[in-house]
Amino acid sequence: WDRREFSVDLSGAAYLAAAVRSFFAQGGRKCYIVRVASPLSLLADETQRHLLIAKLVPGFPGQVSSSASDRSSWAGVGHLFGLPDVTMLCLPDLPELVRITPVDIATDIPTQATLPEQFVVCSEPVAAPLADNLLKALPAPVSDVAGFTLWGNVIHQLALFLSDHRRDVQLIAAIPLPEKSNEQLIDLFGFMHEQSWFDGSLSNNSGVASAFVQLCYPWLSSPGSALLPQHLEPPDGSLAGLLARNAITRGAFRSVTGLRQHDVRDIYPALSQQQQFEPYPKAADSAAFIDRVSLFGHSLDGVRVLSDVTTSDSSSHRPANINRIISMVVRSARLAGEEFVFESNGERLWSEITRRLNDVLRIYSTSVPCVARSPKTPFSCAAINPRCRSRTSIAAAS
Repeated sequence: WDRREFSVDLSGAAYLAAAVRSFFAQGGRKCYIVRVASPLSLLADETQRHLLIAKLVPGFPGQVSSSASDRSSWAGVGHLFGLPDVTMLCLPDLPELVRITPVDIATDIPTQATLPEQFVVCSEPVAAPLADNLLKALPAPVSDVAGFTLWGNVIHQLALFLSDHRRDVQLIAAIPLPEKSNEQLIDLFGFMHEQSWFDGSLSNNSGVASAFVQLCYPWLSSPGSALLPQHLEPPDGSLAGLLARNAITRGAFRSVTGLRQHDVRDIYPALSQQQQFEPYPKAADSAAFIDRVSLFGHSLDGVRVLSDVTTSDSSSHRPANINRIISMVVRSARLAGEEFVFESNGERLWSEITRRLNDVLRIYSTSVPCVARSPKTPFSCAAINPRCRSRTSIAAAS
């Protein structure tokens, strides 16, 4: 996993491998890896990278072509049809596949001038100096407007696929790093609005607004990213690991914003308060970047997840922990009804299914407490837990 060749005399890690390491470092317990090809060279051209996208998302640029009834069509994300226990989907290589092609990679180490031989006083042997890590000097993959457009189309197709076939799965996707010299990408949140990504939900051909999509940003520096260009990795692997640990230790219904982590050292680029909290003036709602994207940022306790949100247009489905509750109910209802698939239709079957579903909802109503107090969402505490006497609403916990 750490022997990817970047050049003749330089090797490092693949982004998929770094994401898997971060997932387990943050507390994840189990993940499936779907390998579709070997990592491409840093100098791979646009055609090669786009062909690899089609392997990750079969049928792209159209809808996912995999079918639940045809196992031979399962490829890339289509394997979700055969993995019913999966709850999160990540594509850590995607930001690199939509990057601009670098012109050149400088890997020459400046040589020091050799000194003439001379006699010196004998001394104790010392350890050899550490080898130069040239990966820090290599730029992380960045995308231009065309790359971001391609990335948005991929996210759109994945969101459609999940909404049609796997409504209990959440897509965790890292936003690519924008090209600094591109004027259109200076205001990243504004650019996303100009692309209509947050307008019209998935009915828009380029929309990524969905309760099944959770975007994350900025990129992270961790022990595993020391083997990556510029020592940076996409944040989707770390966020998935934090969500997994949060579900195991605190419950999936809780927001991950209060969870501590000790693996991430720094973030890039650092976002100002204005970039995080200022709404886009032309947007129909008053949502800011932090309301649409799960952001990592600095706090008094180090780097933390500052927001745990989906990209949904509806404020009711924007808190990601609310969507996780619904996913848990959908998954439990499916498991409760699997044994009745081939039963004869009739009142006896209806009565048994009703009893099973009542048992499922009764379990959730007695085990899921009120997790926050905010008037922004219409979900009443009593709708989740009828024993709770409070009439406040559920939102992302602070």
